[in-house]
Amino acid sequence: MNPAKSLSIASSFWLILERMADTQSLVSVHDMRDLLAKYLPKEEQSPQMVLALLEEYGILEISAESNSEWEMVHAFGEFFRHLSSRQRLSSPGILVSILEDISYQTEELHKAITSKSPDVALARCREVKDRLDEVRHVSESRHAAVIHEVMKIKARTDKRSVHERYAFISDMYEHHIEPLRSIIDPGGEMDKRLNSLLKFTSISRASGDAQ
Repeated sequence: MNPAKSLSIASSFWLILERMADTQSLVSVHDMRDLLAKYLPKEEQSPQMVLALLEEYGILEISAESNSEWEMVHAFGEFFRHLSSRQRLSSPGILVSILEDISYQTEELHKAITSKSPDVALARCREVKDRLDEVRHVSESRHAAVIHEVMKIKARTDKRSVHERYAFISDMYEHHIEPLRSIIDPGGEMDKRLNSLLKFTSISRASGDAQ
């Protein structure tokens, strides 16, 4: 088995594997079909082919609990969780970009309803739902990553010196916690974007009832 090839394959299905590592869940062919539709809608390979490929390169393996379900190989799961934890401690800017896209999708939804295009409106609704799910996932993951690092410091298993711990906590507060407050606090960016979406959906519902 070629490790470089395994990593290349893993990078192609990163979003799906990251989700599996986070939830530590088993996946069936049906589950993989849903994951591909949600995260990699342009993927041409069938769910069965993707599962076989990931198994061939040592990323997934048949579950000991069921011959019809796959789970992530332990070493790969730890690898993904480690990288995801580091990524989630990066700049909160990713949340801002998601919220900006929610605003864009809301505007497009408004146009679709105004022009009476139900298929387009339904597609935009799905986009908004997916982005809201993404906000929740990113927020929960970032929270878990911060708690994980804090618990390591409290348990003193991180092998940092007192000076290094102070520097780490100061950096986390300055670059992660404080910037997030401007996004998630009442009246922040998240409130503004979601209030706009709620206002529009209320108006659309009232308009539909009136008709």
